[in-house]
Amino acid sequence: MDAKISADTWSDPELETGLQEVLLTLLWVKTNRERNDCGAYRFSASRFTLETKLDPAWHEKTMAFLPDRFAKAGHWVLYIPFIRECLQLGTVEGKNGGINLGAKALTKPFKALPKPLQDVLLGTYPELSVVWPKPLLSPCEALPGLEGLGKGLVSPSGTDTQSVAPPKRSEKTAAPEGLGKGLVSPREEKSRAAKRREEEGMQGEGTGDALIPSEEDVLTFGRQFQDLARGLGPIPESYSFKWLAWRMSEKAGPFPRDWKKDLRMRFLADAEDKKTVRPQTEAPRASRKDIEAELQKLTDPSDPRRGPLLAKLNQHAA
Repeated sequence: MDAKISADTWSDPELETGLQEVLLTLLWVKTNRERNDCGAYRFSASRFTLETKLDPAWHEKTMAFLPDRFAKAGHWVLYIPFIRECLQLGTVEGKNGGINLGAKALTKPFKALPKPLQDVLLGTYPELSVVWPKPLLSPCEALPGLEGLGKGLVSPSGTDTQSVAPPKRSEKTAAPEGLGKGLVSPREEKSRAAKRREEEGMQGEGTGDALIPSEEDVLTFGRQFQDLARGLGPIPESYSFKWLAWRMSEKAGPFPRDWKKDLRMRFLADAEDKKTVRPQTEAPRASRKDIEAELQKLTDPSDPRRGPLLAKLNQHAA
């Protein structure tokens, strides 16, 4: 969804004392292609410099100049007023008592954010909590009054169950070593994978079973790529940027597990299709008449230019 830049952007009182670099950085924050509909993006210094021609330090200076508008978690940056300011979403209520479609569209990008940024958005836009997913509650949290269930129970013998040590297994009846260990239910495995993605932050979100790489990872791979057999490489940064942007679009389908292979093969295929440098063909052979005319112009027998011409003349004679 495109941001709506209004005339108020140029009359923002907080920017009256700022430098033009701060204003340009703020416009980039609102419009850069990595920014999702919640106003969050993964900051890339190389992309920032490529698109604004500014030093990456201006991004940090802008965040420090407008501290109430930004929140950061790892490499994720959130422009907090984006939803209200750029999407102009004033209510979650739609037609016939339904939910505003603009609010529904924010659910997917909201799920992709690290939890600290989700908490910031929920605190800033509490009215959107009706459409944003809520964290799952444990049975005790969902049903008040069960928090102490099972604690402090006393066995029929009158002893506290917590003080009774469990019986030890004999060596003969002990379970085989490793039996039952490492078995994880599908739900628990899914929960662990989601937690790992949340902790990794900038390293990417999972799309299916694939992990989306950061821009720096893609650029680094492209700079180091060399195909000596074809004489190609490294991969230009502009090509790497376009590949990543296309791969993250809905039209491209699921993100490939082996993204390096996909980038490499597509670059080689495009390079072969667009290759303009062809092997040089041999220069056309001069005729005998042309060679004799050149020799007649060189009247001095000691002229060094006569040697190659005589050799060509001998080739014609052969």
